[in-house]
Amino acid sequence: MPRGKKFTAEQIIEKLREAEVGLAQGNTVPEVVRKLGVTEQTYYRWKREYAGLRTDQAKRLKDLQKENANSRSDEGSGLETGRAFGYARRTGTTSGATTSSWIGRRTAARSGC
Repeated sequence: MPRGKKFTAEQIIEKLREAEVGLAQGNTVPEVVRKLGVTEQTYYRWKREYAGLRTDQAKRLKDLQKENANSRSDEGSGLETGRAFGYARRTGTTSGATTSSWIGRRTAARSGC
């Protein structure tokens, strides 16, 4: 089943403005969203994300979200780092209180304390 239309930040803000006008004229939310061609859920999500934003601010928000998503995918899932750290903890190659506290918990767990 195909997903709905993808709207740009500018289009979303314009639709929210149209919705505000419709609501100010006394229309109900279901009537307004029907005229806009979106669902109530989409309307409320847009309202939460874009309420009070100007067009340029919304575009900047979307750009930052894309940049953030790209940086997360570049870093990977982080499992490799976590596994390496776990290995270092188990083998005792870390320094300081982390190793001693981990060994202390491990010893206590084995002795049944």
